[in-house]
Amino acid sequence: PPQEFDDEGKELGPDAQVWKTYVKEADRVDEELVDGWNKSMDVNLIFAALFSAISTAFVIESYKNLKPDPEDVSAQTLIAISQTLSLLVNASQPTTATPGSDNEPAIFKASPSAICVNVLWFLSLSLSVAVSLVSMLAKEWCLEFMSGRTGPPGAQARRRQRRWDGLESWRMKEVLTVLPSLIHLSLLLFAIGLCVFLWDVHYGVAIPVVLVTTIAAGAYF
Repeated sequence: PPQEFDDEGKELGPDAQVWKTYVKEADRVDEELVDGWNKSMDVNLIFAALFSAISTAFVIESYKNLKPDPEDVSAQTLIAISQTLSLLVNASQPTTATPGSDNEPAIFKASPSAICVNVLWFLSLSLSVAVSLVSMLAKEWCLEFMSGRTGPPGAQARRRQRRWDGLESWRMKEVLTVLPSLIHLSLLLFAIGLCVFLWDVHYGVAIPVVLVTTIAAGAYF
């Protein structure tokens, strides 16, 4: 079609040709950009959901190593009661030793490996949940960015630029670029924690996992 020109004095009016061209090109670029962002965030959300479910199952078991076993506490309580009853029964008999002094309950202290594993796994789970939260927020930002593209071309152009400036000020591009790296870091932390956990259980089981983790990390970096 022949090129249209604006009337003299209306080159920057609300319906000027420059705004129509700007809106047309901006919509095309924005749709392509937002579509790529949405696909990337969908992958992040799916992986984070699956990974969080798996890591949570491990965390539920591992955190028990950070506190005393209820069965051990119950056994120590029964021993203390038995010793007390024995003292009451034999109170009239002389003794030179302090009964029960050798059977005092030991103060519980988590092992270094248990602490290390739980730090790694809880941090891994936290990163995964954080990625899910930021991805959901980013999808809402994308929806808001693409909405309301109606009205005079001049008003659309100004509205679009304000929203784009908002995305720039919040560094949305950089944030979305970092999210996959955080997922990878979360997976690495979980793998390291798994190696430590299995090594504490049986080194024969841990060695293959350590080898696979090392090879995968070497290929990644």
